Amino acid sequence: MRAINVDERDSAWERDDARYRVYVFEGAGNAVTTVDILDATVEEALETATAMSNDDEQ
Repeated sequence: MRAINVDERDSAWERDDARYRVYVFEGAGNAVTTVDILDATVEEALETATAMSNDDEQ
């Protein structure tokens, strides 16, 4: 599994394999962190998204 930080406004790529884009909104100003997850199953992508969203609660 690979995770790549990306600009959330970029959506011009096209691929045949699965790629998951995770958006995490933080704080009152809704700062966004966007990560593309490659070479992963949907379960792995969901686990990563959950872990990213819970980082501020620890």
